[in-house]
Amino acid sequence: MAITDKILLNTDVLLHAADSTSRLHQQAYAVREMAVRGDIKACVSYDVLCELLLAFTSNFHVQNPLGITDAIGEYEKYVNLKSITKIMQLPETFKTLNLIIKEYGLTGSDVKLAEHIATMIDNRVHIICTFRQEEYEKFKEINVLNPFEFDNRQTRIQFGE
Repeated sequence: MAITDKILLNTDVLLHAADSTSRLHQQAYAVREMAVRGDIKACVSYDVLCELLLAFTSNFHVQNPLGITDAIGEYEKYVNLKSITKIMQLPETFKTLNLIIKEYGLTGSDVKLAEHIATMIDNRVHIICTFRQEEYEKFKEINVLNPFEFDNRQTRIQFGE
């Protein structure tokens, strides 16, 4: 896995980057800033951005939910940011999703994970950056990168090549 490949930033990373009270804030923020500066080839899917909007406005995900205007403001920052590529489902993604569901025998919330994976595959993205590694490690089609792994790799790999 080359760190110079395109990396999907998962919802949890963006959420912790925005929440200064989170114990994971510092590392999530550092990864997000690398993406904003263009030091890494980051992308987000529109599904991730919708999940982020949901999380910002729900007290299930954050202690102090944002009002809708502030939440949309945060969402729009990512939509308008040129250094982070936006990816979306393609016409073939439904077929890819079906193949993944069948191959892994997925049900319930794992289908949503498979939707992320299918979108990634169809957009030629094979690395996801998330704190929730265990949820994604079963999918052999992608590599999972925990944000804390960036510290170990920065000394050996030049970003932005």
